[in-house]
Amino acid sequence: MNSPFLNASAWQVEVDKMIHAFGAPIDDADAKIITEYLIKNYGG
Repeated sequence: MNSPFLNASAWQVEVDKMIHAFGAPIDDADAKIITEYLIKNYGG
């Protein structure tokens, strides 16, 4: 079962969590690109 699509602020929180909680090696520029992609393609 798929989870519901998130809004823009929730996607930002998810990307931040990837970086800070899980240690993903994502710089600020890439984090912005990833967040924008998620918002555009999965709700926002």
